[in-house]
Amino acid sequence: MKGDFIFNGKMKSHSIRGTEGAEVVADLNPEPTDIILPKRRFSAFFKTDLDQTLRLLGVDTLVATV
Repeated sequence: MKGDFIFNGKMKSHSIRGTEGAEVVADLNPEPTDIILPKRRFSAFFKTDLDQTLRLLGVDTLVATV
């Protein structure tokens, strides 16, 4: 978020919520039924709704790649 303490040091502001840098890139081409969970920190997992969403959907296996 804008004004986040992490940007008080050497790290420059980037991917701020509500800016183009925080949007899903067009190459990923999200479908209307896709669920997009915004990141609140550097981690894609910490303090997101990912765990709750997967549980609500009954997901028991997740494959992540880089």
